[in-house]
Amino acid sequence: LPNKKFVIYSTLVFTFISWISGILILLFLVQNYDIYESVIKVIFIGLAALTLPHMILVDIVYRKRFK
Repeated sequence: LPNKKFVIYSTLVFTFISWISGILILLFLVQNYDIYESVIKVIFIGLAALTLPHMILVDIVYRKRFK
């Protein structure tokens, strides 16, 4: 299935980009905070950054399809 390969490839690419971005932001934050505070900030800001677009996608895009 070519679609399956595309999904796996896309998932790997976005996962890699997310991890690299998180590590870079962590390295930036460690300059001003200790490692514990930096990790907490990266986790919660990352969760907020993922939750808001997901809520918009579910509420706006999928609600119209299944109404």
